[in-house]
Amino acid sequence: MIFYRNRLCFLTGDAIVMSQPMQNVKDERFDFWKKTATTLIDTDPIDLIVTSKNPTKLYDAMVVNNGLLLFSSGQQFLLSTNQDNLSPKTAEVNEIASYRFNPKTSPISLGTTVGFISNAGQHSRLFEMVNISREKEAEVLEPTKIISDLIPKDLNLLAHSKENTILLAGEYLKRELW
Repeated sequence: MIFYRNRLCFLTGDAIVMSQPMQNVKDERFDFWKKTATTLIDTDPIDLIVTSKNPTKLYDAMVVNNGLLLFSSGQQFLLSTNQDNLSPKTAEVNEIASYRFNPKTSPISLGTTVGFISNAGQHSRLFEMVNISREKEAEVLEPTKIISDLIPKDLNLLAHSKENTILLAGEYLKRELW
């Protein structure tokens, strides 16, 4: 579940479902029903299915400058619009990368980039996604490449400090940090 552009969003398998936008600050009710069945209006809820050649289940999402970054176990997608207003008519989901994602962790914002953990064989890797946009595939860097054989598989905790330029990964109830 995530809040994006004044809409409450749920990741439901291979779909993202978004409520109608909140009309004012006092309105604490989120509506997932259309106003009319005969026409499509900009304030209607949004329900998009992520299409791919591979089976896709969405695990996490993160708001970035160009849209909403969606993570499945093997691909990354960007929900965006080419208009100022996000509506059922203008919303679109595009695949921007196809890297493995460890669904036990959440992606993190590294300032202007996004970091996420991947399981690769017997080890974990940290990927950093840069230049995220609708028009092209994102660039993905691997900062842990030189030590990738040292990081164990199935880490489930990821934390960072932008001020101290440190990123920590670990496993719940274990004493080791990476």
